[in-house]
Amino acid sequence: MRRRTLLIGAGGLLGAWGIAELVWVRTSSAARNTSVFNVRDYGASGDGSQDDTDAFKLAFKAARDAGGAVQVLIPPGHYPVSTSLIMSAGMTVTAYGARIVRGTDSGALLKNFDGKSNAPGYSGPGGLVVQGGTWDMAGGQYTDRCDAMAFGHAEDIRIEDCTILEVPSAHAVELNGVRKVRVVNCVFDGLDTTHAPRAEKEAVQITAATSNANLPFGPHDDTPCDDIELTGCTLRASASGSGPFGSLCGDHGGREGVLHSRIRVIGNHVEAAAGNGVRVADWQDSTIQDNTVEGAQLAGIEIHSLGGNAMSDIRVEHNTIRRTGRAGIAAAGTEETPVTGLIVTGNTVAPLTGQPGIQLEYAPRAVVSGNTTRTGLSPGVQVQHSQGTRLTANSEA
Repeated sequence: MRRRTLLIGAGGLLGAWGIAELVWVRTSSAARNTSVFNVRDYGASGDGSQDDTDAFKLAFKAARDAGGAVQVLIPPGHYPVSTSLIMSAGMTVTAYGARIVRGTDSGALLKNFDGKSNAPGYSGPGGLVVQGGTWDMAGGQYTDRCDAMAFGHAEDIRIEDCTILEVPSAHAVELNGVRKVRVVNCVFDGLDTTHAPRAEKEAVQITAATSNANLPFGPHDDTPCDDIELTGCTLRASASGSGPFGSLCGDHGGREGVLHSRIRVIGNHVEAAAGNGVRVADWQDSTIQDNTVEGAQLAGIEIHSLGGNAMSDIRVEHNTIRRTGRAGIAAAGTEETPVTGLIVTGNTVAPLTGQPGIQLEYAPRAVVSGNTTRTGLSPGVQVQHSQGTRLTANSEA
């Protein structure tokens, strides 16, 4: 009865949309016979004045101990939390209307590992869902480098309707050696860069299990990411004034022989980026489609291997790119590691004057068709060392 009353009473904070979401939480949990662990039942106040760390630790521990399909419910409220919260296999964390604020220089607020974790391949805790909530990392106050959410060596993860604020010198979401992941309708707003160059830090890092420095979750067996979809998300310039992330997604390091597969970046909006809007780093069989990128200080979409790998079968389709500091779309292979099977079609590109709209280097037999570029005196499409590339039906406005 207490839980039912809580859900009905949330209407004053959430409105009709929030009530619908919370009712869905209740009914879907019952349908799946999921045990629900409400942080309020473990002593959390949610009034913003009390440290709710102990209550969160107790609720998460009880959920982990129960095992299987469990749900940690964080009702609307303001919760200072000063610890990392560990998710176990099959766990859902639901936080619509809640604001969870990091209260000290602790690690990631949510993750699926601890210091003892070791799981090869994709065998770590998976089947994870994070729904809703504003996850405030308070990077301007607590500057030790850490991600907001970090997941490694696992599969079947969904992160939806989350807003992640003020991350200190790291990533909003770290995806490290994972597969079957969906990041949906999330907002990434603000990066503190006390300990890192801003342009290097992606809001969503798509990376491999290569070293303890990359993620303290072994083994470091070079497990890549596979089947990742990022859709409906927004990268903001930072309402607080701290500044934007470097890129919406990608990586700033790589390893020879390690390629990420089936990455789909669809229908997202980049309002500002200190580096590339979308960084396609060591991907293959992947799609970047229907995104809007504005104000990226480097390229709007950059395709480049950081690990010395040949990349293949990348599709860049129907994106709108404006006011980039370098080329709107740039693919840069090398003679030894070319970008092959590249398709660039139906994009509208308007970089700053003096920059090419689409720039290809060592991308043989690429197809560049039906794009509209607005570049002033610069070439709409610039092609170097890319024998057999087909340019058709492109126009300059």
